[in-house]
Amino acid sequence: MGLGALRLMDVRGTTQLDVRLTHGTVEKWEVEGVEGLVHNLNDLTREVPGALPCAVLGEWEDMLQLWCAPKDVLAAALNERWLDARNLSTLTRLLC
Repeated sequence: MGLGALRLMDVRGTTQLDVRLTHGTVEKWEVEGVEGLVHNLNDLTREVPGALPCAVLGEWEDMLQLWCAPKDVLAAALNERWLDARNLSTLTRLLC
């Protein structure tokens, strides 16, 4: 079963998001910035075939750099030890 669509319904303050999933469920997410959002999205899609996990690579010119890639590509990068992601522990759990 695929994830389908995800729609951001509301932003409250600096950390609360109301997110609606395709099947109509509205979830309230407490997130700390983009990295928190990436964490929630990786968690939400961990069992979805074809979903691309997202690695948080760090900042460059005041922008957070993200890399979304197929699970086999991320696993190979982790095995070669060249992927220096801020969310390395999360990616390791997702790929095992």
